[in-house]
Amino acid sequence: VVADMRLVYRITDAVSGDMRKAMTGLRMTANALWLALLVVVACTACASSQPDEAPARAAGGYGTGDERVEVKLGPHRLAFAASYLRFGMAPASDTTIELVMAMPDLAPLQHEPPMGSLAGAEKVEVWVHALDEASMRRVFSDWMDLQHSDAKPDPLSGDKPRIKGDAVSGLVPFYLDLAALRRQAEARGEKPDTVASPHRVYNRDWYLAYDAEGTPVSFIECTPKVLDDGLEQADGRLRRRDAGNTDVVADCNHKFVIANLNASVSVAYARAFLPEWRRIEDSVRQTIEQARTRSSRQR
Repeated sequence: VVADMRLVYRITDAVSGDMRKAMTGLRMTANALWLALLVVVACTACASSQPDEAPARAAGGYGTGDERVEVKLGPHRLAFAASYLRFGMAPASDTTIELVMAMPDLAPLQHEPPMGSLAGAEKVEVWVHALDEASMRRVFSDWMDLQHSDAKPDPLSGDKPRIKGDAVSGLVPFYLDLAALRRQAEARGEKPDTVASPHRVYNRDWYLAYDAEGTPVSFIECTPKVLDDGLEQADGRLRRRDAGNTDVVADCNHKFVIANLNASVSVAYARAFLPEWRRIEDSVRQTIEQARTRSSRQR
């Protein structure tokens, strides 16, 4: 019996030793897992404290804020912050992109301003159109012809005489000669008050910017300068003088091309911002260029 009891004690000691070793192993494993978890949490905290390398990508062609929405322009892919796109949505077509900005800093328009407000007149609307090679060449050819527009028939409302003026803000103006236009209307038996009205949508002053070789590179058409809307700008913000026709906002449509995208760009803004045309064009170009994806840049 004594011998049997000793055997039982030895077996019990062995089992107890194995259990102690097992528990020690488990404690070591648990400690290792806890340490690993702490490392993961710490790394996650470090990562979250660093700025994102790239804004989040929006899904389904719609986003908000700084989320990037991918759009196509012909064969090119671009990704704009959703806040630049009207309604934050990618266009249904790959031929036109519409952006909405606001003066004075050409940042995305955050809220649609009330109709008729000065804030509404500070909105800058941009349309980017994909062109083929032939259309690109035709744009420059047409702009060259604008310099001799007094000899060219206007497809919308006949010949329109113009007066070349002195350079203003780096632009060469071709002012619509409303007096001569009135005489033309009278000779044709048309209503001169209608044909020569500065309010008429097709009656526009023209402004051209040229490169060093004398080739037109920017074309701007505006409400005729004889129509005073009483608006002026200071530091990129609009204010209204006491004088002027407060029922209208004289406007401009500013056109240029981005050759490496085979695209033409039209920018609409209040005429009071015309002296800022170069800054507006540069800012729009930069916004579009920064939106190009890596694959588009490699084309």
